[in-house]
Amino acid sequence: MAKTSRRIEQINDFLRNEIANLIQEERDELRLKLVSVTEVQTSPDLRHARVYISTLGGEKERDAAVETLRRHARHLRHLLAPRITFRSVPELDFRADASLETGAAVLRALSGVEHEREINPPRIEDEPLPEPEQKTNPRARKRRTED
Repeated sequence: MAKTSRRIEQINDFLRNEIANLIQEERDELRLKLVSVTEVQTSPDLRHARVYISTLGGEKERDAAVETLRRHARHLRHLLAPRITFRSVPELDFRADASLETGAAVLRALSGVEHEREINPPRIEDEPLPEPEQKTNPRARKRRTED
């Protein structure tokens, strides 16, 4: 992943807040329930913006919200125009953010491992002892072996 400049990061944060406010204001018209804008990634020329959203509920609700926002992207872009001072208003590309579900799955897996360790704790005598590493001094002179 390419490192973004500080300016682009500031613009991404600004757009995330503004788009979240727009969605909140237009929520009744869009017929959306609770939608969170988790991240915005803009192109370096600020012409395109990927907007990642998350919703409460499952995958079905998230996909429905993404589809609704994609249908209304032009309208939201029009409402966003007076709020920004960029040369051009970026095209909005709404995408589902599954990071919350992924994080929850990882936590469930870790919880399962922890539960398994409580039931069957590892026995120390079953594990082999690690062999100590032989460290060499990098500054030491190499000894010449006689042939």
